[in-house]
Amino acid sequence: MGCTRERSQEPNAWGTRSDRRLEGAIGWTRRAEPDPARPCELRFHAPTPLPISHSPSTHLPWSPPRPPCFSHSPRPRLGTSALLMLESVLSSGAYAIIVSDAVEIVLFGVYTIFFAFALIILTVYKKPLPVDVGMCLTTCVLYLLCMAHCSAVTTDRHTTFTSGWPIPSGREMSGLLRVVDILYKTCAFFSQLIMIHRCWAVWDCRPTIVFLPLMMAIAGFVCAVLGPARLSTSDFVSPFVAPRIQALDVSFCVLSLLVFALVTYLIILRLWRVSAPVRNVKSMESLIWSLVGACIEAGALLVLAQLSVAILLVLDHPAIIIAESIATQVYVRAHPIPL
Repeated sequence: MGCTRERSQEPNAWGTRSDRRLEGAIGWTRRAEPDPARPCELRFHAPTPLPISHSPSTHLPWSPPRPPCFSHSPRPRLGTSALLMLESVLSSGAYAIIVSDAVEIVLFGVYTIFFAFALIILTVYKKPLPVDVGMCLTTCVLYLLCMAHCSAVTTDRHTTFTSGWPIPSGREMSGLLRVVDILYKTCAFFSQLIMIHRCWAVWDCRPTIVFLPLMMAIAGFVCAVLGPARLSTSDFVSPFVAPRIQALDVSFCVLSLLVFALVTYLIILRLWRVSAPVRNVKSMESLIWSLVGACIEAGALLVLAQLSVAILLVLDHPAIIIAESIATQVYVRAHPIPL
């Protein structure tokens, strides 16, 4: 009678389910096999890898619990910018909420004074000379759009900060934020149209010169309108900033930048060619260079403002709302009245 142990059905016998679980947990598997040389010695073997089972009863290794999430705001939809979701004044980049409104109010006040004086001089005190009524009306419309944008931004900040705690959600302020976004893009489009009209007049009303800038401006405005139209109320997370569809907004900014740069270049090129025969005349030279300086000033401001907006939008930087507030008031400089 040897020392070989037969597999038993008793609870404490080797080979039961509880013993197999214990052996698998300690990393060794015991096999009760007889050894010819040493009849009463048990042999220990290296553990064999067990197949991984994906059944619900498989015991997975312990993992630390995740911290609780106290934000119940909906996640932004795919394609929207996450860094622009300033949910509260404690968010990263929240300084831009106050700075953007303050800068826009100051610039709007400055432009209002100069705009009023220039409009009075060129309409009331310029009776013998003809006045382009259509361009003056277009300029006034652009100025009113910039004023509406400044008022809408200020109303949003005032309503949010004076409503008590907790502050209103993005859904509650979605209507006003949508208006702010549309007004900004409409101001940019009107500014492009005024610059294109100026280029058309400088080039002796040639439609072929302004065809490409006009098509680019229309394409950019279509991208600008499609963005707010595709956003639903549930996409508005922040009560301060409207969500962005990155592809459409970047396309709008890049096309606007190309329009401003191309039109400014065409105007400077035309004035340079026209002024070539009269550069030796002192009186005409000063007049030509004053016109060139005014056009460069207006075009350079527009290009610089639009370039800053495009760069900050690509980088997803919260300071883009400051750049947009400044650019909205710079668009007033695109009108044909030299300030």
